[in-house]
Amino acid sequence: MGLLTLQADGSVDRVNRRALRLLGPGAGFGRDIVSFAAPAGRSRLRAALEAAATAEASTLDLEFHTPCGTGSRQLMLALRRDPADAGRLLAALVDVDERHRAERELRQLHDRLQCCQRAAGAGAWSCDGPASALWLSDGARDLLGDLADAATLVQLCAGFSERDERENARRSLEAARNAGAGFVFDARVRGSDGARRWLRFIAAPQPGGAGLLGCVQDVEAQVQAEQLRLAQARAEVAEREGATLHARCRDVRTALQAMLGYAHLLARDPALSASATAAARVARVEAAARELLEIVKESAAPAPAAGGAGVPRHILYIEDNAVNAELMIGLLEARAPLHVEVAASGRRGLDRALELLPDLVLVDLQLPDLPGLELLRRLKTDPRTAGLTCLAVSAEAGSAEAAAARAAGASAFLAKPLDVDALLAAVDRFVPGLEVVAG
Repeated sequence: MGLLTLQADGSVDRVNRRALRLLGPGAGFGRDIVSFAAPAGRSRLRAALEAAATAEASTLDLEFHTPCGTGSRQLMLALRRDPADAGRLLAALVDVDERHRAERELRQLHDRLQCCQRAAGAGAWSCDGPASALWLSDGARDLLGDLADAATLVQLCAGFSERDERENARRSLEAARNAGAGFVFDARVRGSDGARRWLRFIAAPQPGGAGLLGCVQDVEAQVQAEQLRLAQARAEVAEREGATLHARCRDVRTALQAMLGYAHLLARDPALSASATAAARVARVEAAARELLEIVKESAAPAPAAGGAGVPRHILYIEDNAVNAELMIGLLEARAPLHVEVAASGRRGLDRALELLPDLVLVDLQLPDLPGLELLRRLKTDPRTAGLTCLAVSAEAGSAEAAAARAAGASAFLAKPLDVDALLAAVDRFVPGLEVVAG
């Protein structure tokens, strides 16, 4: 500390070494103290000298800059009238550059921390206890919105909109008060920007147990990610259950289609058709199977995509018998991604083949409007459909029928009743890239 005495007009009377070092070269007897101040502060310093000279025992502090090399040094000057000599002033000089530098650095650090907190979606808080005065950082105030006006942590938590969140916070505060421990809980809060988001409140005891230190974090993205994860997990469970249900429904449909096929054959059996009772019973079996098949269709889950397979392949089945068509569709459900369309007549089949240009055409040779062999020849002689792969399907399983089909353009011949393994092997051969649907 520099000590010096001044005359009433501000001239230096006596000065110690520290004051000489603070004021710089030229500080000595008779020099006006005002001349050491930077120009901007001289009027203030002169007014302070006059006030100290006339006041009854007063102390005045004044900060001013004194030139120091190429820069300046900020000093604090304390003035008081000398009680032993009313015409003299006692003065003390203190270098406050370091203090102001530390204060500036502290403010800069505070500003940086606030920026970091805002960028991280977080804020800090502290209190001596849940019911004591609450301090909040600027970042915490931004996150808490209107709740930032709460005087205590208890009041803040009482402002949560959801009852279960208020109760969870109350239990956490009671546990912290009773056990002297920290806590963690989440709540949805509307921030200063008006957005409602999930916040996480974290607290730990201050060193020595004197209160709580904590932070509040924006965890909206984390909560949404967790909710998405749970939704995906539920969707996967539902997909597995749906796949299982679909497989069971497919098996039931296949069995019912077989029943319908056998019922159709029995209805055409001369031995049974001679008996009205037997024919009626077969008709009832067929009707019951059709009714049950419709129920299964309505309740079945949609077929899941096989392993995320892409665009479905197309098969056109030209068949006038609805039972045979249903049976074929059921059997081909063992492959995916695959779409099967049925054309109920030969001419309709020709039109759809031209429109769809499917990956595979299955042609029943016993069509009522157009013989299957003729249909095959038309497909193969039309340049627009000549490249289509065609398979012949017929209840006439003789070698002559198979040879005629191949001569008309069929790549393979399938006999009825269908051999499931042979059918699927032919489909796998001529429509590559399909996947087996587990059943």
